Amino acid sequence: MRRAGGLRSRTSAVALAPALAAALLLASACSEGERERVAVTGPSGWAVADGPECPSVCRKSGDCALGMACHGVCTKRCYENLDCGPGPEWSCSRGFAGDDDFCSCEWSGQEECDGRDNDCNGRVDDFARCPGAGEACVAGACLCSGAALCGGQCAEPLLDVESCGGCGQACGATGAHEVPACALGVCSVHCEDGWSSCDGDPANGCETPGVCTPEMIAQLDNALVHLDELAARIAVDSSRVYWSESGDPGAGVPGRVVAWHKSGGPPVVLADGLPFVAALDTVNGMPHWAVVLSAPSLGGGGGPGHPGEGAVYRWREGAPQLLAAREGAPRDLVVGQGRVLWSTDVVPGDWGSAPGRLYEWTGGVREIGVVGQLTLGLSLWEDYVYAAPAGFVMRRRIDCSSEGGTQLLAAGGYPGDSAVDASGAYFLARDNQKLHKVFRTDHALVERAVYAQGLLSPALAMDATALYVGLSSDLVAFSKSTGARHTLAKDTTVFAVAADATHVYWIGAVPGAAHAAVWRVPK
Repeated sequence: MRRAGGLRSRTSAVALAPALAAALLLASACSEGERERVAVTGPSGWAVADGPECPSVCRKSGDCALGMACHGVCTKRCYENLDCGPGPEWSCSRGFAGDDDFCSCEWSGQEECDGRDNDCNGRVDDFARCPGAGEACVAGACLCSGAALCGGQCAEPLLDVESCGGCGQACGATGAHEVPACALGVCSVHCEDGWSSCDGDPANGCETPGVCTPEMIAQLDNALVHLDELAARIAVDSSRVYWSESGDPGAGVPGRVVAWHKSGGPPVVLADGLPFVAALDTVNGMPHWAVVLSAPSLGGGGGPGHPGEGAVYRWREGAPQLLAAREGAPRDLVVGQGRVLWSTDVVPGDWGSAPGRLYEWTGGVREIGVVGQLTLGLSLWEDYVYAAPAGFVMRRRIDCSSEGGTQLLAAGGYPGDSAVDASGAYFLARDNQKLHKVFRTDHALVERAVYAQGLLSPALAMDATALYVGLSSDLVAFSKSTGARHTLAKDTTVFAVAADATHVYWIGAVPGAAHAAVWRVPK
């Protein structure tokens, strides 16, 4: 089917590698049925559908639909560049060793609003980024949407203190040393940096200079928590605080899950003698946790089964309940109403070689798809799960229906924890030590200015008004609407953090001691 003439690029297999890697990441998250449907209905370029971004993985051309060629993923056969997607990313490349010419895409970065397919997902300006508040990508240009146009200026009603919830609805501060803020379209306040509200009385504003004195809830005897940032997790609900102290089976150190009632009293051990506790979350008074039963990184042994096995539990009716086991070594876990999702690094018996997977429990276990290694930062919002596998930040429609699939939000880096609200997603980028936000409009994903930069802790917490993270040796809050910083505690290492309506809770080192503790401080 080769034909002379036409404009062809001479894209090499090496140049295709970044695009192919991104395509394979998206493809791995789709079921066989979805990939087959995609291959039949996809446009030019990669075989992708209008809904899920599910490139069709193949080993030979016979795996692809009529008119498609196999080059790792199914892609369209071509005669010239015009047969493929928009340039300069898309072009018609020469086939290898007599094979047909095929459409290829050379990845040029994250999707920009420029009328091009920068990220090679088969769609132009799909979730393209726009720099301004309230802007959306329309026909290759960042324009202000009508709903966000206030007095001739673009506004972001969910976060704009001058137009909070609507044009001209400015927020104000009434108490001493308070700063106005806008959280999801509702006005609020926070304290100026250097001042705190420690008495719980909103009438006198931020009355205390400096920071409030942290309260130590419990001391953790497990020395691992002091040495390893991954050895502790914390979660909070309306009445209790939960934390885990991860064990090391190879060293004979047991792990446990503990609860403490906010009204006071001693902590209560919910589960003891555990192997490494990888993740913890809670919903409706039921904590859930995931453990690695055995893994070479923990010295081997320490539990039944083979390297890379794990288990997921929840606390119900006064006892731990096993939800799933032998589904790979868990990395992170997130709990919603009636569902539990967790990521794994490997499948049993394939340590270090098999890709990580994403699972869901809704009464039974279902594999959602492949997400890559070291997947942290799981968060839920509506029908999407947000995840941060090594090198990527992505969101995925849990059912991967025709209404939406996997979307790459950012690439190139080592993400950490994440949090999501109605305005967008927040991510810790641990390689460049920045706290980023990507927020949604009706037409685009927009990358906002960086909230924080410095030596960040691995954990992130959030409420309606602020983000909470460890920065250098401080626990700090950043206003979602203004980005203003408020220091909550000083001289503390933050291993894990959570927040409720009135307090921030964290696991941090005890100054001058070889162990850590659970702390809390008023907001």
